[in-house]
Amino acid sequence: MDQNPQQSGSDMARLDAHPISAQEYDELPELTDADLERAVWKIAGQEVTPLEGQAAFRSLLNP
Repeated sequence: MDQNPQQSGSDMARLDAHPISAQEYDELPELTDADLERAVWKIAGQEVTPLEGQAAFRSLLNP
């Protein structure tokens, strides 16, 4: 989403201040393998291959 937050029409300060409850997490759908296969990996806004994205993610987890 490249839209400027000031143009979104949402009160971002109010949204940021909202504490997320455990019940709200329960409402989230589970990610499936099909969801992940459709995903587009991006690093610094540039689309990369899934292997490049996974390697970058691993490097952040294991410095």
